[in-house]
Amino acid sequence: MAFAPCGAFLNTIFLSGNENPYNVKATVFNQEKFYNSSRFIFYLFLAAFALRIGFFAVMRDYPLLYIQSLDEKYYVDLGKIIASGSLRGEQGAFFMDPMYGYFLGFIFFVFGDNLTIVRLIQILLDAFNVVLIFAIGRRVWDQWAGIVAAIIWAAYIVSFYYTLLMLKVTLAITGLLVFMLLLLVVIKNQRKTSWFLTGMGAGILNFISANFILMIPLTLVFYCFIERPKWRSFIINSAFVLAGAMTLLSINGIRNYFVAGHPVFLNTSSGLILYSSNNPGNTSGLFDVPAFAQSHPVSCQDDFLKEAERRTSRSLSPKEASIFWRNATFRVLKDNLQIIPVLILNKLKWTFANYEITMNQPYQFVANFAGTNKWPFPNYAFVLAFGLPGLAIGISRRKQVGWLLVPVLVILATLMIFYVCTRFRMPMVPFLVIGTGICLRIAFVWVKEGNWRKIILLGLVSSTIFLVSMSISPPSGDGYKEFVLAKAFYSQNHHDKAEAYAVNALKKYPDNLDLHILLGRIATKKGLINESIMYYQGAMKITPDNFTVNYDLAMIHMDSGKPELAIPYFEKCLTLNHHIQSMFHLARAYEACGNNRQAIKYYREFLESASPDDPGREYAKKRLAVIR
Repeated sequence: MAFAPCGAFLNTIFLSGNENPYNVKATVFNQEKFYNSSRFIFYLFLAAFALRIGFFAVMRDYPLLYIQSLDEKYYVDLGKIIASGSLRGEQGAFFMDPMYGYFLGFIFFVFGDNLTIVRLIQILLDAFNVVLIFAIGRRVWDQWAGIVAAIIWAAYIVSFYYTLLMLKVTLAITGLLVFMLLLLVVIKNQRKTSWFLTGMGAGILNFISANFILMIPLTLVFYCFIERPKWRSFIINSAFVLAGAMTLLSINGIRNYFVAGHPVFLNTSSGLILYSSNNPGNTSGLFDVPAFAQSHPVSCQDDFLKEAERRTSRSLSPKEASIFWRNATFRVLKDNLQIIPVLILNKLKWTFANYEITMNQPYQFVANFAGTNKWPFPNYAFVLAFGLPGLAIGISRRKQVGWLLVPVLVILATLMIFYVCTRFRMPMVPFLVIGTGICLRIAFVWVKEGNWRKIILLGLVSSTIFLVSMSISPPSGDGYKEFVLAKAFYSQNHHDKAEAYAVNALKKYPDNLDLHILLGRIATKKGLINESIMYYQGAMKITPDNFTVNYDLAMIHMDSGKPELAIPYFEKCLTLNHHIQSMFHLARAYEACGNNRQAIKYYREFLESASPDDPGREYAKKRLAVIR
């Protein structure tokens, strides 16, 4: 009896909705009794959790799980800062969306910075997505469609992969599903306070991923066309939604104002991402930073900021730099109109392709390592082939299905505006999965009715979508995936394995700069200086203006007792980047060569620019006192 009130509440949220729209004979999956449905979904949740735990167990020795780079490192570092008690997070305005950093910070505060705990919690969240998908599918169509969609997600192998990464993908999917489920509940009860909470929910989504800001206008547009409220109700409810969203966004704006002096409501990375994704040097539809920037998020922001300041000849804040690059993108596109259709077609191609385009870690290596390449379905091509027709047919028969288009259109717009990769694409997959459930449910009814003409037409459409998606070849290889794996072995001091992977990859991709640098560093670690210089000289032929290549070469010569050979490389570094350590070592090199005048100059510049706690300050002061 104690279960009854709780069951009634859960039934309202998770099990209320459309029932038996075709008046077919009831089965165990569409009975009204709460305990039958909840028991099946609970078992499915356990199965989904077990599958993901099994995947984690298989992947436990995979080297890429034990290094964090690019965005993963940014979020882990932010989580550690927050867990240490600095609730404001990073020093300036948030460069990327902060919610995942606070999510990690809370886990680190409670359990310590144990990434296994984070992965287990993300596995739990992704397994719970089965319940959310079922609840949404049941509300917009029926219980049978919800069950089918939940089963598909329980076995969707790409979602397993993202639960193991320190990225916001799993949190974004769960947050989006929760928001859409609550939105469907709010639309049914029409309470003003509920609309305000809906706006606050949209505000929280924006902290998870800034592109979700599009959820707010699209939600209001679809509310107008799907529910057709009276204008007075529409205006009032819209005002409550906007008030709720601004309440949350203002918190971030106030925080950024007091920390950075600028009321930034979202983040400061959008401008550089927009430019990196849309320029004449990159029409691939994928992400590729320009030559003047490094790939690490913090370094990339600094590089874009310095380049914007160089081009404007004035000091800029991160917010102003983001605006500069946004406007620069618009100018580039305006001056090169011919690249716009190329960009759009390439982005549509990668959005449609079954190939999983990843950035931080290569999914194909993970799949091969885990043996998941032997688990072909359900893949993206499958849910696309049945999800799109399912949404189209569903909307033609029941307007509530149109709500599923809101997140799909938000993600599609994100991919078209910025770039295509799996982690950007993933949040729309659950809604395609629900569309697949609707499609298979409709097909089941058509089979029972003997409506073979519709079945054949649906089969042709779905087969065409599936085959086109599967037939799109992956992006041309550049050695990046091989480099990432070799670097993982290198970071764990498995230098022989790292060298073997990198050497084989370099034979296939001789123009890959990262492979040259990695092999140079491995050779340096082994004390093979001449071999190291050979690899760096190969990198120099590819990109002579690369900062890392010049700096590493300078340090090799410096550590080898040849400061005269290091000087030109250190000077080149300073033309590429106002690098403090380059000043310091350049001063040392000039002093070692007996050029005290230049040594004094660079020691002084170093002391003017270095932070008060820089360990090189004392050395520089002592040397100045000696050589003056």
